[in-house]
Amino acid sequence: MERIYLDTSNIALLTRIRENDSIRFQKFINEWNYRKYILALSNAHFFEIMRHNSDEERKARFDLIESFIPVRLEQRLSENEVILALLQKGLIIQKGASIRFFSEKISSPSQFVNYRAFNNPFMRDIYNLSYDAHTTSWNANSDDEKLGGFMSTRFSDVPDDAIPAEDLKDFFEQLKPIINESTKSFLGKYENLPEELADFGNNFVFEAFESFYKRSSEIGTKEAFAEFIEIDSTERKTQKSFVDKLLNSFNFKMIVEATMREYFAHFDERDIEYLKGKISLENCAGTWLKIQVKTQLLKAKQIEASNELDLYHLSHLPYVRLLFADKRIVEMTKQVSKFKDLPKPLRKAQLPISIPNSIEELEKALFHK
Repeated sequence: MERIYLDTSNIALLTRIRENDSIRFQKFINEWNYRKYILALSNAHFFEIMRHNSDEERKARFDLIESFIPVRLEQRLSENEVILALLQKGLIIQKGASIRFFSEKISSPSQFVNYRAFNNPFMRDIYNLSYDAHTTSWNANSDDEKLGGFMSTRFSDVPDDAIPAEDLKDFFEQLKPIINESTKSFLGKYENLPEELADFGNNFVFEAFESFYKRSSEIGTKEAFAEFIEIDSTERKTQKSFVDKLLNSFNFKMIVEATMREYFAHFDERDIEYLKGKISLENCAGTWLKIQVKTQLLKAKQIEASNELDLYHLSHLPYVRLLFADKRIVEMTKQVSKFKDLPKPLRKAQLPISIPNSIEELEKALFHK
């Protein structure tokens, strides 16, 4: 069976066809089944369904997905890529361990009920809060030029200055009420989230800021930054590297560490530190692709929160037969596909497909090959 990863726009289109032209839709499903296609889904599909304002439309899209049962689901792509890389390198040995992407099968409507249960007010607030977080993150990228282009700065050019302890104290005294008020205002939009979430979020931010700036006052900004992202500031390679690449590498190490802690509870701190240094981003093709295309989007100043979900969709490309995406994602992927360090699984993968949003074009892309 060949896995087909549809874009949310394709799902919206098929939802309309299913409701307005049942004969046409049934012909589509018949051809789909004849070719032994199987719908490949990820968390991003449910995320985008749940953010739709219309309860009727959310229900209709769930009904549409149910029409494709059996379907396959991949919920932990980055984690599975990490475990696979460790297994392939012989760094972990687990009896009977194997990694297969899209291994979760939804075989019946009764099983699908668990996913329909996402459609509730609490989960909608969670999804909307997550989207607002993506917006904040991408807006921070758009502000990078105002900050002197920090992300595109070489590590060697990061300032060394230390922050005086007294200035640090004054800074936090002024910062805390601003963050408290901002968080309350931000979370006030979500009626179904617990009030304690604001305190939890604020404390997390305060601790992170305080830890970093306190260390900056002791050893300087550059050394504190190097210490925080676990790099050797004296290495020539580090000195020449750009900050965004160093942060990408650090974020990947955090994925590796989180995966180890969740799946291998018997590993101690030394095991985890050792394994973090033994695999690299290039060993995880989908995660690598997502990060490289994100970099291209930022360079092109295509800065939108929706990019985050488009990139999450795209990360599944190495593990499906066909993946549909919008035009700008396809163009950026084409650019990245020419990179010399392109991981092997991506050399074999077909580029994502962008089509006009019509049933004729979708059928042509799927069935007329």
